[in-house]
Amino acid sequence: MPVSEWMSLHPLTVTPKTTVGTALRLLREHGIRRLPVIEEGSPVGVVRTEDLLRLTPSEATTLDRYELHDLLQRLTVARAIAPATMVKPEVSLGEAARTFLLDGTEELLVVTDGRLLGILTHSDLLRGLMARREAAPMSEGEAVRE
Repeated sequence: MPVSEWMSLHPLTVTPKTTVGTALRLLREHGIRRLPVIEEGSPVGVVRTEDLLRLTPSEATTLDRYELHDLLQRLTVARAIAPATMVKPEVSLGEAARTFLLDGTEELLVVTDGRLLGILTHSDLLRGLMARREAAPMSEGEAVRE
């Protein structure tokens, strides 16, 4: 089964100039943990919630809420961009699983001709692998575990 069958299509994206405040709001509103970063139509990396939060002042800050808001509107995600692992849509789920394990990546950007088609997360991969397992006939001697 190719990753194109299990990826999330048309993920929300940001540019390196997107503010940290805007990116954090998008992540929170959509219940996601990562955003691909696109520059001139091509993916350049990914920003993750934890990396963006590291750019924000701690709770011990002496900034008032207006200064904090101003700071978050000036900081951009460019400082938090992590390299992204990119795969083609025809890559198999098994190969994607190997890539997750060997590269230690948290997501795979699915790209064709330099354009982002989708994103494959650990959850997407697990759903695909479980569907593949459930569709496969039970081998002789394999017990059903409940």
